[in-house]
Amino acid sequence: MGWSKREAQRAWYVRNREKELARKKAQYLRQTGQITLRYWRGLERRSTLHATMRPTQRDLGWAAGFLEGEGSFHPAHGSGAINAVQVQREPLDLLLTLFGGSVRLFKRQRIRDKPTWTWYVSGTRARGVMQTLYPLMSDRRRKQIVKVLRTQWGQKRS
Repeated sequence: MGWSKREAQRAWYVRNREKELARKKAQYLRQTGQITLRYWRGLERRSTLHATMRPTQRDLGWAAGFLEGEGSFHPAHGSGAINAVQVQREPLDLLLTLFGGSVRLFKRQRIRDKPTWTWYVSGTRARGVMQTLYPLMSDRRRKQIVKVLRTQWGQKRS
């Protein structure tokens, strides 16, 4: 039981239209300087910082422990993302030097709440961080990482 000729033509049109729109969007972002590189399954913005030092085994252990307690692994816009939120910026600056990404300040709505810093990395860079830290994580975090990596490849969440 296959598709009728009309259904097949419609599916082909929709698929090619989506590809064309994605190509035009990437071209526009490159021309306006909002991105510098185009990766498979994701774009990297110009504001994304690159890692400035190569992590040692000790650094990876620290990062795994820190993200185990304070981090979040989740799918975002068709690719994976990692973020960590802190009141103090110093631990997030270390993550920034080890893995790259971006650190931003978020001010709270209520007066009594302290402003927080958020480290965020997504796309190809986040997948690399997840795969690097995977052996050092607990079973719960490993399941989250597998779930994120599976969803970005079009597989079902489990």
